[in-house]
This record gives sequence, C-alpha cells and structure tokens, in this order.
Amino acid sequence: MSEYKDILTLCKQHWKEKKYSELIEYAQPLAKDFPKMPHGKKDIVISEILLLLAMSFKEEESKDNDLALDFAFKSAIFDRESEAVQWLIRQIKNEVSERNKYFKIEVEGEIKGNAKGEEVTDVFHTLYGVVAETSEEALELIVEFENPAIRDTIKLFNSEEVRREPKLPKGIYKTSQIIVINRE
Repeated sequence: MSEYKDILTLCKQHWKEKKYSELIEYAQPLAKDFPKMPHGKKDIVISEILLLLAMSFKEEESKDNDLALDFAFKSAIFDRESEAVQWLIRQIKNEVSERNKYFKIEVEGEIKGNAKGEEVTDVFHTLYGVVAETSEEALELIVEFENPAIRDTIKLFNSEEVRREPKLPKGIYKTSQIIVINRE
C-alpha cells in the first residue's frame, strides 16, 4: 500500500505544479497494474491517483475528455462516494437540459462474494441523488457510474422527483454506501 501512497504523493506534486503531461506520463503506465477492484469497500489512495489522472487529461492542452472520463469512472470504482469524482464526471459530460430534475433514487442489485469458501449472492440497496430528465435516465446514469461487476444486476427500486434543476448538469450528485439486505 505504501507504494500507492508514494505514487499519489508524486501525482499531487505534479498536479500542484500544473505539470499535467508529466503526471500522465508517470501515472498512466502504473495505473495499468493497479488492481481492478478495491480491497474491501474502497481504496481512497488508488481512487485519488485515478482522479488526478482524469483531471490531468481534462486540463492538458489536448483535453482528452474520453480518457478523462474513463479514468474518472475507474476512480469511482475505488471510491463511489467521492464528490470530487462525481463532480468531474458531470463536468466532463456537461449535459444540461431545461427538463432536468433532481431525483432521489433507490436501486436494488446483486453482488457476488465468497463466504466460508462458497460463492454467495447478496442482495443490496443503495441510494443516489441524480439529476436527469426522467427516472429512467437517472437509472442509466447510475448503471454507467457503478462498478462493472454489479451493473447488469441494478434495477430501479424507488424513485422520487424532488425538484426541477434546469441549470445543473446531468449526473450523480450523491451516493450512499451499499447496504446488504439479505443472503441467499
């Protein structure tokens, strides 16, 4: 873990000095060897490295928003509650509509794990604050944002339209922890 902290320290230094190309050149090859999933619920250090990479792609002269978005979504896998990651994704996509509304969304899904050497499937619920035109679009934004390991299992459980938000960009504004509700 200290190797990741060392990488993060150097990335922060490059970011502070606005050396975006150097940060990308240094961290992008290293990121290829990062784990695909966090150890436990989250890994803030890896998430921050990936976030700095994403922000550097956005800020660099070439402004590669596709790579910026890719690294932002990877960062979310390691810390799905990061408001900075959520903000960056919204800024990169920058989708504003007069029909935007803020929704409170609850989804249900399945997550596979290992208990006592056996594969088990847990059912979970989690909550989101999302700006979208419809609850269906909000669900699409949630699925896109979430970890690929659970994306295919996510279903809308409950939706509440809170208010119109025509000036806010579409995207995730709030997430809660994943709450396991039962075990098969």
